[in-house]
Amino acid sequence: MSAVAATLLIGAGTYAYFSDIATSSSNAFSSGVLNLQLDDISEGISENVSASFGAGTLSPGNSVNGFVSLHNGGTVDIAEVKMAANQTSNANGGDGSDIASVLDLTVLSGDDNTCTTSQFDHTISIAGSVGDDVLPVTLAELNAEDFDSLSIPLTAGSTKYLCVTFTMKTGAGDEYQGDSILEDFVFTAHQHASQI
Repeated sequence: MSAVAATLLIGAGTYAYFSDIATSSSNAFSSGVLNLQLDDISEGISENVSASFGAGTLSPGNSVNGFVSLHNGGTVDIAEVKMAANQTSNANGGDGSDIASVLDLTVLSGDDNTCTTSQFDHTISIAGSVGDDVLPVTLAELNAEDFDSLSIPLTAGSTKYLCVTFTMKTGAGDEYQGDSILEDFVFTAHQHASQI
């Protein structure tokens, strides 16, 4: 029996196997870029634009339109865009009126600067989120709470337009004559719809 064991041990030692090593080197990992850029009727593409919306001659029942184009200048897709309005100045003649409370909003998005091609109306969603869930939604309501989120997906390198109409309520009284406000509209790109 020990002769059989010795034969097995000798036979086990006579086998040979080859091996070889290959390497995948210089594997680079880098993050993409999420970059929301804007432009409007008077300015080219940049991080910030000014005076995209507004008018100096509003009166009850009259409207003014404006747009900003939203560009994804990065390499990461944008799932949605948060929209905020911040009132920076209110010249109301000392009577406590706020013209933002009588400016009704209509917010559309589309593939052109009139938002008529591939049009989507965001107004009802905004009213449900920042307003009292009843149309119309006012600029004052948007000032009070940011709207998260405009469902405007932007793949890398793509552009969509956001068109806003401001209509002064027909019931706006004399206390609003000569009033003026300054507003900043802030847009925040989100990579994923779960972001707040």
